Amino acid sequence: MDRHPHWEDDALARARWDGDMMHFNADLPKIEALLQDILDGRLKNDDEIQERAAPFWGDAQGAWYTVGYEMAVLVMKHDGKAGLDASLLDPRQLLSRYDAIASEANAKGATLARWTPGLLEKLGVKSPVPDVDFGQIPPKAR
Repeated sequence: MDRHPHWEDDALARARWDGDMMHFNADLPKIEALLQDILDGRLKNDDEIQERAAPFWGDAQGAWYTVGYEMAVLVMKHDGKAGLDASLLDPRQLLSRYDAIASEANAKGATLARWTPGLLEKLGVKSPVPDVDFGQIPPKAR
């Protein structure tokens, strides 16, 4: 993941990705609002869920891609490929691991958006614990 995700694409596609990644901190809480509405039963059926989720797909890429990518990159840089693979077997763990890493990074001055403890609890995963070796996260990811 040291290579740009659009390294084979033209400059326009790379610029679009880079611009979309700049919305990470705004997009994560929007995705959380959707997840909360599903978990709290405010969205009653698949059609309502699909209608609310559709904008996150975007026309070519949307917040599902960029938020997921950023979380996966940080987890992989911290926990290695095996750690990322393990979290993908239970995607709730990806949210939890990302959140733990973001918590520690933010304590060191980063400004990464985080999942709320309420969402993590509803998903049945632990809130972040201070077990992150922050030295393994490269400065550009902080």
